[in-house]
Amino acid sequence: MAPFYGTPPTTLSNSRGAAYPPPSLDLSVSLQMTGNITSITSDTHSVSVSLGRPTVEAVGTYDPTRAHISLQAGGLLTQDLVVEVKCDGLDRPRCLVQRRIIDNETIDALSLTLVPRFASSPIPSQEYIFLVDRSGSMQGGRISAVRDALQIMIRSLPSMGTTFNIFSFGNGCDSLWPSSMHYDSDSVAAASEHIDQMTANYGGTEVARALKTMFTSRKTVNTTPTAIFMLTDGEAWDLPNVFAVVDKAVEESERKLRVFVLGAGNQVSTEASQCCN
Repeated sequence: MAPFYGTPPTTLSNSRGAAYPPPSLDLSVSLQMTGNITSITSDTHSVSVSLGRPTVEAVGTYDPTRAHISLQAGGLLTQDLVVEVKCDGLDRPRCLVQRRIIDNETIDALSLTLVPRFASSPIPSQEYIFLVDRSGSMQGGRISAVRDALQIMIRSLPSMGTTFNIFSFGNGCDSLWPSSMHYDSDSVAAASEHIDQMTANYGGTEVARALKTMFTSRKTVNTTPTAIFMLTDGEAWDLPNVFAVVDKAVEESERKLRVFVLGAGNQVSTEASQCCN
């Protein structure tokens, strides 16, 4: 959806001489939900919606669980296409079965969705680290959204047994404190002031290097379970190396380390979200 930071794969580098402007993009999506579809909308693109039919050409009995969406864009997409589908029963547990026949063998794939309604056991103690992308691509609304999200997140942490820290990265990586601080009114106030001053002035997007720096600082603290939240637009080519760095750190922590990715902006790389553990 947007230019990535770093050196692209050779196969893509050799294909940059493609004709311009790019060809029109046609997209068709057929939906079948477990309940009756009540509405389909898109705030990002103009889409054509046909309710009650799996395709535009389909004829026959009206089925309220089916719909068809089509989009025709004048060129390649410049931002993520977001379509919101509302239907009855989404707050109830459900199971979907997809059946395929390959070489006369029937293969069923099941997707089970549970809606939890129970209180989880509290964690005695945990370290929280926020890794913030402050590279040039985060300028404008993205870094502003990240600042707002961080202000909410640091005020939503458990009040007991919590330590936390904030790392910023781009070409380099640094942290608010040398090691995580205990969660109290003073540390929250200092973190809040630090967040208010954040700008997108760190240059490139060296994700793997930032993760290594952060993991190294954690090793010198303790073996407390750690949750890491990386806030980024995810626009980088070196994601295989990023995955390798995360996998190694999780393995060495004996599964006491979890990594979550929160996307910023309307061009977030879906591949970047796969580095969660």
